[in-house]
Amino acid sequence: MRIPHERTMMTATAYVARARAWARLLEDREAKQTGEPLHLAREAVARRMLVAPGTLENLRKNRVKTIAVHLYEQLRAGVIRALEAELRHVEHELQVARQTGLDPGSRAYQAILASHAQLREALGLDP
Repeated sequence: MRIPHERTMMTATAYVARARAWARLLEDREAKQTGEPLHLAREAVARRMLVAPGTLENLRKNRVKTIAVHLYEQLRAGVIRALEAELRHVEHELQVARQTGLDPGSRAYQAILASHAQLREALGLDP
């Protein structure tokens, strides 16, 4: 998923679909990281986004026809923060792999490089 930086024409449906994908990503990531069930992860994400958990649930269950600009921007910022944190983690893994002398041809090293490139692309950064 690439975070759009340029101005593009989008319909209300496209905004809702993108916001739904971002909300789902944030909820799923929170649930995976904490090991909590989805409804508890949703509450944590909602607190960070300063919205009601029901709003995120409605997005996930496709019960929203339009989305407020502030919610869209909060979700966008949340995804960017999550991707930047993941990029920092992968960069640390890459640094440790280089310092420990991990073979650059190994699958583990190549997987780290692929994750790094994918995250940089998603954030719109140069490779």
